[in-house]
Amino acid sequence: MKLLKISLKNFRQFYGNQTIEFSYDDKNITIIFGENGKGKTGIFRALMFGLYGSTHIQQDNPKERIHLVNFIALEENANMPVEARVKVEIEYFGKKYELNRAVMGLKTGESIEERIQEVSLNVTDESGNYSADGITDPAEVSRIMNGILDESIKDFFLFDAEKIETLAKSDAKVREEVKKGIVKLLQIDKLENAIGILKKLQNSEKRRVLDGSQSLDLNRKQNEIDDLKKDIENTEEKITYKENNKVSCASEIEDIESRLAENEDVRKIQEKHAAAVEKKNIQIRLAKSKKDEIKNALSANGFNILMKDNYPSVKTYLDQILVDQKDLIPIEVIEKSLRENKCACCNNDLGLHMENLQYVEQLKNNYKRSELTPLISLISSGIHDFTLEEEEVKNGMNQKLADFREIKEGIETINKQLQQYETEIADKAQEQENLKQLEATLKDKKTMLHQLGVEIESLKNQLSQKEKDLLAKEKEFSRLLRENESLRIDSKVLQYIEDLKDKFATVFNEYSDEMRTKLTKETTAIFKELIDRKDKELINRIDINDKYEIKVLGWDGVDITQDISQGQRQVVALSFITSLAKVAAGGSSDINFPLFMDTPFGRISGNNRDHLIDNIPGLTSQWILLLTDTELSKTEEMRFKATNKLGKWYKLDQISNGHSKIVPMNINEAMATRG
Repeated sequence: MKLLKISLKNFRQFYGNQTIEFSYDDKNITIIFGENGKGKTGIFRALMFGLYGSTHIQQDNPKERIHLVNFIALEENANMPVEARVKVEIEYFGKKYELNRAVMGLKTGESIEERIQEVSLNVTDESGNYSADGITDPAEVSRIMNGILDESIKDFFLFDAEKIETLAKSDAKVREEVKKGIVKLLQIDKLENAIGILKKLQNSEKRRVLDGSQSLDLNRKQNEIDDLKKDIENTEEKITYKENNKVSCASEIEDIESRLAENEDVRKIQEKHAAAVEKKNIQIRLAKSKKDEIKNALSANGFNILMKDNYPSVKTYLDQILVDQKDLIPIEVIEKSLRENKCACCNNDLGLHMENLQYVEQLKNNYKRSELTPLISLISSGIHDFTLEEEEVKNGMNQKLADFREIKEGIETINKQLQQYETEIADKAQEQENLKQLEATLKDKKTMLHQLGVEIESLKNQLSQKEKDLLAKEKEFSRLLRENESLRIDSKVLQYIEDLKDKFATVFNEYSDEMRTKLTKETTAIFKELIDRKDKELINRIDINDKYEIKVLGWDGVDITQDISQGQRQVVALSFITSLAKVAAGGSSDINFPLFMDTPFGRISGNNRDHLIDNIPGLTSQWILLLTDTELSKTEEMRFKATNKLGKWYKLDQISNGHSKIVPMNINEAMATRG
């Protein structure tokens, strides 16, 4: 899909007729530059309205009314209808689509009424044949547009800064959006729908069986299942609520620290504090790794260390028991000796030594297999092996413990450094009255963040146990149903539905797992291209796990999603969006979706912005940016021009309140107003 052109007439602050032509192919960057309030989001809103008829975008309160007709035009034509119009032209697999949408507004006194008008879609085929009679059925237009870029996943490619912030978070809503994006874009949503239908059928059939059943046990068990499901839902809601609070709390902490950092002295101490935190996180992961080594060593030899003083007497006792066993020599060895008339142990000729032959025959006659012999041999062998390795095992264990103590002491030292830095920051903040409240708030927020983490972990443990309990109760219900003779046929029907659902789920999970693996690989590769060099060594992989959570794994495989900055999370989100399009395109390097971004660079550092500017044009077919003056300094402007990918350049000028003008610029002209 290519965005070719958008034409506006009296839409929002764009008074009169105005047009933007988008750049693509070799020159695939289009920049629309304007200060806050000049109309950037109005263009984004116009695109959403033109493509899908959306009157609201993600950042809006859906309950609030959004006016689309230009206020100046309404004022000039009081008591007369005024039409606002948006025309979007796109190309998809050789065909061109022209979408026309309009809204009629009427101002009477201080009241403004607006009504959405009919939609019209005209198509030009690959041969240039134009459909003069446009498609006006809203359902048919929606079907065609959803076939090009489904409305349910449009926010992955046509998005504002709010969307990047959302994807950079880790909560239930984000997990659902990530899952929806993967499922829909990879065209396995119908399979998921089939699973959902089978679940509903299973529940309705189960309820029908229970309503006609006289079994108190079945009904009691189903009531327990229903109660447990409600309990699980409540627990999931609590986790979601606290995860949202945690994300908000972490964001507030970062904002406060940023404001404190505006003070030069505080900023320097914060840099030391951040370096110490990073060092501490590395030490914590090392401690965990060393602790796992100690656990494994104890599992292998802990019992030997505890019992070693008793081993000599145990060995003597076992040897005595072994001598008394009737199967000390395996029966297979005895029979082979008699069959070949030669001792299988020492090669003596039994035909020449009759007394030896008689002894072997006696062994066979007296042979009695015992379970003790192999066990005693195993224990004795283990004791013997440990005796040879005892010093090496003890030295290895002592070294691991010493390493662990050293790491823990290092963490304690860092903690003291952190406390010192935090005290220094607090002291500096106290020197200035305007920083005192910030410092107090920061302390409270950090305490809250830690407490939320503890509560979420506890709730997740509870949820895991409840899910296990639910599985056990459902198995018990199935057993009771099978054992009820009067419900034998119903039991088979339910089992058939369950089997069919499981088969569908298996196919879905296998394909989903495969796609998540590809997404993990692509997201990581793209992230490595987009992120600053110093961060590449800290971050090993971006993982999309089986719960559809986007996780950032450190160099040692430990989850550090909550430890990275918001700017880094935004780069993670952009990497995921780009990889999602790439995987959906079958791995093609030319992604057949535009990336339309409104205010994307808000929290991203200068170095990471440079990497995005250098690399995204090579990862997508079209990159359209709505940038503020804070996002487009002279440095970024030079960087964009250096890519040789900049094709179109527009500036938003505010003529008056309610009237912004889209001004085409020569790409060689200077645009940035900040250094």
